[in-house]
Amino acid sequence: MRRTIFLAILASVFLVPSAFADDDADFRKAAPQIRLAFLEAFAKQDVAWLAAGYTSDAVSVGPMGVHPINAKAIEGWFANGPRTIETTFDQALPLSADVALGIGTFRIAGKTLKGEPVAVTARWANTYVRQDGRWKIRMATMISLPPPAK
Repeated sequence: MRRTIFLAILASVFLVPSAFADDDADFRKAAPQIRLAFLEAFAKQDVAWLAAGYTSDAVSVGPMGVHPINAKAIEGWFANGPRTIETTFDQALPLSADVALGIGTFRIAGKTLKGEPVAVTARWANTYVRQDGRWKIRMATMISLPPPAK
């Protein structure tokens, strides 16, 4: 009996990390696809697709506080004039089978409705959760970077 229990414990020690390793590779493999799909949807101003990439209780955390991310908030991204975005996905860090952290940078540029130039460069860190078989953002954190020295 002791031998059976010992073998069961030993097997679980080796099987659990192996199963998580598959999930680990899954998020690392998904990260570039997530980035490209986001860029494509942003370029098309596809609010429905972008909103579907966030959980229903997603929040944005930044210097101005904590705000919900939903279709209305995403519509606001495009309300003040056309924008372009460049982004990097520098680190894809699985935390468990269904939670991961992504870290990168982005630069948004464009013009206001009055024609004034707008540019923002920032670092981001997103907490991803797997829902319905898809990685979605639960919390987006952004910190603006200072403009380059002249």
